[in-house]
Amino acid sequence: MKHGKDNRGFITIKVLLLSPFLLWLALATITFLQKEVAEYVTAKATRNAHRILAVSHDAERAKGVAVDVVSRCLVTELSIPGSTRPKKSFDPDHANSIKDALPDVYTQDDGSECLVGVRYHVVVLAPGMGKLLNKDAEMLEKYITVEKVIKGPREITPP
Repeated sequence: MKHGKDNRGFITIKVLLLSPFLLWLALATITFLQKEVAEYVTAKATRNAHRILAVSHDAERAKGVAVDVVSRCLVTELSIPGSTRPKKSFDPDHANSIKDALPDVYTQDDGSECLVGVRYHVVVLAPGMGKLLNKDAEMLEKYITVEKVIKGPREITPP
C-alpha cells in the first residue's frame, strides 16, 4: 500500500509535464489542417474567378465569385488584436498583407492575359508553428499567408 501512495505523486508530475506538449501538439495539428483547407479553398476560388474573368472579362464579377467561395468555406472575420497587418483573415476590399498593398482578392486583365490572386491568412494557434510551415516566417508569427495566383490567356468572344 505504501508503494501506491508514492506513485500517485509521480503520476501527477508526469501529467503536469506532458500536458503542455500535448496541448501544443493539438493546436499545431489544428493549425496545419486549417492551412491545408485554406490552400484547397483558395485554389478553388482562384480557378473559378479566373474562369469568369477569362470568359466574361468582368473583374467585379470574378472578384465576387472568389469572395463567395472563400466566404462560404472559411472563417473570414478572425483577427488578432494588436496586429498591424493582416488586420483580418480575409479582407477582399482593402490592403491586408505585409508584403504589398494589394487586397486579398485581386484581378488584372490587360487584354491578352488575365491574372487572379486570392489570399487567406490562417491564424497560428501554436507558437512556432508559423516557422515550421513557412521557412521565411518569423518564429512567433501570428498569421500564415496562403496565396494562389493564376495567370492565363483571355478568351476571345466571337462577334
